[in-house]
Parts: sequence; structure tokens; C-alpha cells
Amino acid sequence: MVLSLRPSAVAPFRRARFLALATIGLIVGHTAVYLATFGPSYHEAMAATGHGYWLTFALLALVAAGVPLAAMLIGLGRLWLALHGRGATNRRVAGRAPSGVHGQAVERVSAAAVLRSAVRMAAVIVVGYTLQENLEQALAGQAPAGLWVLDPPLVLPVLVSIGALLAVAGTWLRWREVTLRRRLSASPPPPARVITHDGGVLARWRDLGAAGHSLWLGALPSGRAPPVGAAA
Repeated sequence: MVLSLRPSAVAPFRRARFLALATIGLIVGHTAVYLATFGPSYHEAMAATGHGYWLTFALLALVAAGVPLAAMLIGLGRLWLALHGRGATNRRVAGRAPSGVHGQAVERVSAAAVLRSAVRMAAVIVVGYTLQENLEQALAGQAPAGLWVLDPPLVLPVLVSIGALLAVAGTWLRWREVTLRRRLSASPPPPARVITHDGGVLARWRDLGAAGHSLWLGALPSGRAPPVGAAA
């Protein structure tokens, strides 16, 4: 039996993966902007603008964002193994295969869909960077600059480029997952194994006992004299 996930059940997992990718994009984009802007004096600029928390925050955020992404990669690995092994136990993985209109809509990855995902990802990263920079300025005792934190010429190109790359990666992973599930659902079931109940170990011991009993009977003397030939 093949079951399908409802869109309402799949949506939270996809949002979690999207937010995880956006978090990674914000951390990488923030670091890349400062590296591109300040170059060798990157660390001094970070220390002077309220980034004392940055290393701890970045590590914790990467660990948290890595959980849903690791779960997705493990799921892809299980689907691949189930598809190539087609074991009866792994066949249960196909029970969550999307089907119907919802599954088809996810599997079709067009340029427009990738562009929409890239715009959403870049927008989330840019908004997150803007809020983060204003908060850091406030913590450093400076007046928040508002949208002027996006004024340096390298900020928007760096953030948008990272958002686009992450959107393409996320779309490809989602498409790969649905493709594997569909292939697994459409593949023929494994051949049924015929299990014979022959008693197992007890049957083997019974056969050995019967053979030993026959040998023992053949070794017993019959109590009669050996036959005498006709010539005698």
C-alpha cells in the first residue's frame, strides 16, 4: 500500500529547510560582506561594530540549521538505498511518497519556480542582514542607520548571489527527494520468498537420529549362522 503526505503535513518540513538555508545564507553573507568591504582589517571592523557575540552566534546557528538539512540528506540516502535494494523493510520508505497533483507540482522544477525561490531567499537574507546590522549598531552605542546599512556597493550583490545559490541548491534537493520517492513507488515489488516450515534444527537432528538408528540395527548380530553355499 502506498500512502501520500498531505500538503499541510509536508509544509512545516519545507519551511524548516528553507529557514535553515536562509540562516546559513545570512551567516555566510554577513561574513562575506565584511570580508569584501574591509579585507585584511576584517576582524578589527567586526570588533568595532558590536560583533563580539558573532563567533558563538554563528556556531550555534549553524548547528541548529544543520539539523533539518542533515535529516533531509539522511532521508535522501535512505530513499536511494531503498530504491536500489528494494528490500521489504526499506519498502516502507515509499509509504510517504507524494502523489497526485501535489507531488506533480513539486516535481516540476521550472526556471520560474527557481527564480521565485531565489527571490524569496534573497529577500529573507537581506531583511535579516538589515535587522542584524541595526541591532549591532545599537548594541555598540551607535545610532541605527536603517536601510543605509545596504548602501555599500558590495552588500546587495553579495547577499543576493548567496541567496540565489542556496535557492538553487534547496530546489534541487527537494526535486531529488520527490523523484526518488516516485521511482520507488513505481518500481515493482520484490519477489515473494517461499518459506518452508521444515522444522529447522529439530528436523536435522531427527534425520541424523534416524540414520544412526539404521546403522545401529545393521551392526547387531542376527543370531543365525551365516548362510552355507550350495556347493558345501
